[in-house]
Amino acid sequence: MRRTTRAWAAIVTAATAAAVTTAVAAQPAAASNGAVVDHGTLVALNHSGVHGVATLVERAGKLRVNLNVHGLEPGKLHVHHIHGFGDGTQSHCPDMSLAGADGVLSFTDGLPAYGPVVITLGKDVTPASRLAYSRTFRSTDAGAPETSLGAFDQYTIVVHGMTNAGTFDPTEPVACAVLTTHGR
Repeated sequence: MRRTTRAWAAIVTAATAAAVTTAVAAQPAAASNGAVVDHGTLVALNHSGVHGVATLVERAGKLRVNLNVHGLEPGKLHVHHIHGFGDGTQSHCPDMSLAGADGVLSFTDGLPAYGPVVITLGKDVTPASRLAYSRTFRSTDAGAPETSLGAFDQYTIVVHGMTNAGTFDPTEPVACAVLTTHGR
């Protein structure tokens, strides 16, 4: 009887722990810790085939940025930024109608859609075609606190770096994500 009672107690404890874990995981990320979470799906620009996901977590004056990008040119420098206007104007991913006469969407061609660089996230040489990135920021490139930017759902993340006509251009946009806020 004692062995059976212990066995049932262990089963009930395990089931309770599993139920609590499932309930916590099902809640929005911001619900339990005061964080605001922004997500974006990186879509290819310039027919690059680059894709991935971006997650931003804002909490206590800090911004944690996680990128998982696939399809990058291996061994090349890939720069990634948060772009936007900072005045409430929605930043968006450019379409190829903004490309120059050469049919290539340059950094400058995309500016009317995604806006200027607000935070340089990184400049990484990717040894393979994948970039898994996670960094924390407290300020913009101009030195202002990241909290001064307002809601991140008005911004985009742009990944740069591609070879065109035999020349690698580290500024050429290859993927873009519009951010959506969850948990505000």
